[in-house]
Amino acid sequence: MRREEAATFENERKQTQYRRLPKGEKKILDAPGLKNDYYVNIMSWGTKNNILAVALGKEVYLWNSKNETVHRLLSADGRNDCITSVNWSEDSKTLALGYMCSKLQLWDAESCKLVKSLFSLSL
Repeated sequence: MRREEAATFENERKQTQYRRLPKGEKKILDAPGLKNDYYVNIMSWGTKNNILAVALGKEVYLWNSKNETVHRLLSADGRNDCITSVNWSEDSKTLALGYMCSKLQLWDAESCKLVKSLFSLSL
């Protein structure tokens, strides 16, 4: 048998395996004050640390999927300090928070400490 015929024969014998999806939800998290707006990105999943970061109004919460604990990272105090963007770094060690007032904060995930705060100067 030639190589091409052997490869075709082998592919015909393989069966397609389908993924099994759950029929219902596994976990439902309470999220009061969740902003439903097309222009905001208020949830981010840390792929390395399995932590979900969620901005609810002026507060940011971290949900650890391993031990199912919730930790409040911060509560913004200013009038225009509405959080509009949340995103983990690629290594899931740093969390970036963007604010409506053109402010950006970088937080260390392990220590839950503010690493850097950047502001936009409006003209």
